[in-house]
Amino acid sequence: MLKRTIEIAATLGLDYLYDSQYAATAEALHAEFWTGDKAFRDVAQPSLPYVHWIGERMGRV
Repeated sequence: MLKRTIEIAATLGLDYLYDSQYAATAEALHAEFWTGDKAFRDVAQPSLPYVHWIGERMGRV
């Protein structure tokens, strides 16, 4: 899973692996990934449609 984490971070142009690890885990489990980090969601969602921002559930965009 570390390989996929690094791939995700590189694809998204991130210098850190933290959120990419959660995304890779959700991908491996075929699950949705809900994050409190809107900036990460904004960068990730075009290529990782299973990444969502928790604000979406509260009617925010």
